[in-house]
Amino acid sequence: MGSPAMGFLHITRVHGDIDPVNAEYRIVFAPLGGRLHGRYAQRQGLGALTDFLLQARVPLPEIERAWQHLASAESTPSRASS
Repeated sequence: MGSPAMGFLHITRVHGDIDPVNAEYRIVFAPLGGRLHGRYAQRQGLGALTDFLLQARVPLPEIERAWQHLASAESTPSRASS
């Protein structure tokens, strides 16, 4: 089993002013020192986003930190390191 990848996780709400529980999210991973690539995943709702992040082995404290940013009034991108 290889070591976990390290990098940045960029999560944005596709439509900024929608309730965060039901919003659609775009998720992009970028390696440390690397660039964001054109590939991304989209998930509908906070539950689906959480399931995706858990499957990607993102640590729970980082998922909770992302939730805090996503639930804030701002619709700016949330970042958590994985």
